[in-house]
Amino acid sequence: MKYLICIFIPLLLQVSAVYIIGVTNTGNGSWAGLMAFLFAIPIVPITAIINGARTRRYYQEKTVKLFLQSLVVAIVVPAVIVGLFIAAAVMEGVVDRFF
Repeated sequence: MKYLICIFIPLLLQVSAVYIIGVTNTGNGSWAGLMAFLFAIPIVPITAIINGARTRRYYQEKTVKLFLQSLVVAIVVPAVIVGLFIAAAVMEGVVDRFF
C-alpha cells in the first residue's frame, strides 16, 4: 500500500499536470506543448524510479512523510516545464519585437 501511495499517486499527478500543460499549448502556434511532452518522456519514468528507490530505502518512515517527499519530487517536472514555457513565450516576444 505504501508503494501505491508514494509512487503511483505522485506519478499520476505528474502525468496529469504534463498532459494538461501539453494540451493547453496546442493549436496556438507554440511549440511549448510538444516541448512539454518531449521533456516528460524520459523524466516521468526516472521520477517514478527515484520515488520507488526512496520508498524502498526509507520504508520504516511514516507514509505521509514519504508521500509528501515523493510529491515534491513529482512537482519539480511540471514546474520546470512551466518555466520553460514562460522562457519560450518571453523569447518569442523578444524575437517578434526586434526582428
